[in-house]
Amino acid sequence: MAGTTNGAFAGYANQGTTDVFALAFDKRGLVQGAWQAGSSEYDRPAAIAAGVEGEVYVAGETSGSIVPGSAHQVARTCS
Repeated sequence: MAGTTNGAFAGYANQGTTDVFALAFDKRGLVQGAWQAGSSEYDRPAAIAAGVEGEVYVAGETSGSIVPGSAHQVARTCS
């Protein structure tokens, strides 16, 4: 599941107006992990896909700037 938040999940800090998040669930529907990222402006997911080994890919858009290598903008494990 992917969406937007104006807040912050445990272990993350909101980076701006609205951040993108992804949640991982087990077969029973229980949350197994969370991931959050964003710019200093409005960010939103537009697509989500799963890889063959359980990877999750989220694509979207931002009104802010993406700074390659920034800690809050790099791919991370959903944990």
